[in-house]
Amino acid sequence: MGKIRVLTDSTAYLPEKLARDLGITVVPLAINFRGETYPEGSLYSNQEFFRMVSESPVLPTTSQPPAGSFVEAFKQLFAEGAEDIVCIFISTHLSGTYYSAQTAAEILSTDRVHLFDSGFTVNSQRYMVLTAVEMAEQGKTVSEILAALEQMKEEMNLFFVVETLENLRKGGRIGGAATLIGTLLQVKPILYLRDGKIEVFDKVRTKGKAWARVCQELDNSLAGGKPHRIGLLHVHSPADAERLAEELRMRYPGQQIDVDAAGQVIGTHVGQGTVGLCFYPVQD
Repeated sequence: MGKIRVLTDSTAYLPEKLARDLGITVVPLAINFRGETYPEGSLYSNQEFFRMVSESPVLPTTSQPPAGSFVEAFKQLFAEGAEDIVCIFISTHLSGTYYSAQTAAEILSTDRVHLFDSGFTVNSQRYMVLTAVEMAEQGKTVSEILAALEQMKEEMNLFFVVETLENLRKGGRIGGAATLIGTLLQVKPILYLRDGKIEVFDKVRTKGKAWARVCQELDNSLAGGKPHRIGLLHVHSPADAERLAEELRMRYPGQQIDVDAAGQVIGTHVGQGTVGLCFYPVQD
């Protein structure tokens, strides 16, 4: 393992084997449901979880990892020989995870833990994590890695279309989309993350038109001529995601289209049936 290690939270939804192979430490957020509190993904599969949610009159809640979890993770990485730890987290407007890690670093009185607010989540966050690992393996410095992450954050796009705004409203993450409450029967909102907050990008009449509008934004970005990384995300809707992925592959032949499932924490807040698209220009 290199001298710079990378840590993230569970909402990057890194496959377990990939995280293990790359030496990435993942600290999970928690799910509170049916009187139980447990680390995301540890007790139920996504299929079991979303089935239970669909049958429950009460939505689960989620919570950030306690500072103690980060203290233990940091100690372990330092014991393994890490000289610096780069931590990449879900947007601070969506979770207090960053601040728990900040408290842990203060408890340890260390300046070798470097916290980065991704401003995003799911595959947008994961792309940043993988970039940090790749740069660390190339021998880049912490400053170089953080500068690259800032540039990715500036150029990253994440659009998504939800089936209902109710989950966002109940979870307190609705942001600027609050203006749409009571109008969802008339419109299909396209939401996006801007400055780490959930905002309304556009309002159209159907899901098909919403998807076409999102693809228009991707077209505009690709018009700059730079290669892009493109990822679809979905909440317990693999068939919808694969259908949309095939549309993208036909629209952009030769372009790799990643498809990722958002897990239980993000699924709790945006609701089942949500589909999203993230993309950014890859630097030379």
